[in-house]
Amino acid sequence: MTTNNLFVLTGQEEEQTPHEWDGMPEYIQEEKEAYHVMKIRFRNDEDIAEFAKIVNQQHINKKTKAIWFPILEKEQTSLMQWIDGEESE
Repeated sequence: MTTNNLFVLTGQEEEQTPHEWDGMPEYIQEEKEAYHVMKIRFRNDEDIAEFAKIVNQQHINKKTKAIWFPILEKEQTSLMQWIDGEESE
């Protein structure tokens, strides 16, 4: 007796790429790591506020774990899409 169970695989399942992405060109994500990382220690809240002014990043506070300098602008990748150069409308 065979039952369809989400968690029991028979080994005969067809390998599928999500959303039928088979045949799509490979995408290579360019590295966007920091060139250099350093720790900066502050004695009090006033020193944090002064540093925030110096680097022109007023959002820095006691809870801030990391920043980019200069400020790293986020790209809106949701607006990007793949267009096949061979097809034209």
